[in-house]
Formats: sequence, C-alpha cells, structure tokens
Amino acid sequence: MDALKGIIIEGQKKGLIKISNDFSTITYLNQNISRNYNNPEERVQAETFCELVLKYNYPVENIRLYVKVTVGSDVKEADIIVYNDSTCKRPHIIVECKKEEQFAKRMPMLLLLQEQLNIYGLLQALKMNITLLIKKWIAEKV
Repeated sequence: MDALKGIIIEGQKKGLIKISNDFSTITYLNQNISRNYNNPEERVQAETFCELVLKYNYPVENIRLYVKVTVGSDVKEADIIVYNDSTCKRPHIIVECKKEEQFAKRMPMLLLLQEQLNIYGLLQALKMNITLLIKKWIAEKV
C-alpha cells in the first residue's frame, strides 16, 4: 500500500470520506457531496483533502469542496478552498487538483485568482499542487 492510498484509508477511519463498496463513488462527509472515484482527478482531490486535514491539521469545518468562484465575468469551480475561519468567508488556500499533464493547462486560472486573493494564499495553493505533482510522479515511476 503506497502512502497516497494510506491517507485515503486514514480519511475513511477518521470519518472524513466514505468510499463505496465497489470503489466507484467517494462521499465527502463534511459536505455530503458524492463524486465519481474512478476519475483520476477525484482521487488526487480526495488525497489532498485528507492530507489537508490529517497531515496539515486544517479544521475540516474550514474546508469547502467544489466552490463556485467568479474570475472576471466567468464562474469557475475551485476544487478545494481552505478558509481562515469556520464561517468560510476568508479564503486562505485555493487548491486546484489535476493530473500532472493537466496542471499546466489550469495555471492561467490560478493566476487570475491572484487578483481576488492575497498573494500568500495563492502561493500556498501552488506549493500544495507542486508537492502533490511530485508525489504523483514519484509514485508512478516506482
């Protein structure tokens, strides 16, 4: 069992997520949102969500998934936003979860979000994505 799958198992034990018996659906229990776990990006998102809570100790009540964000005149969906407060009014980190080959395509959206967020939050989001991309690349090479 690799470390990324380990974080998913730990997330289930701690009541953060629930994976269906046939491994096709994941439910994020803090928001009661179910998604297709067969989607590779969903797996990255699930791992990231669990890491934010279990490894980096962000309170689960400060995290929202699939948040609508207005960028200029467009409405986009942020995969994960970690807020500074439990009312989820002040964004701290925005996380965009992508497979490695898709990450570069999403960079322009992250740069546009810089206008609406403080620079620290954006840098934290980029750092988290780069860390996960490196982990994913290493895991695939081993």
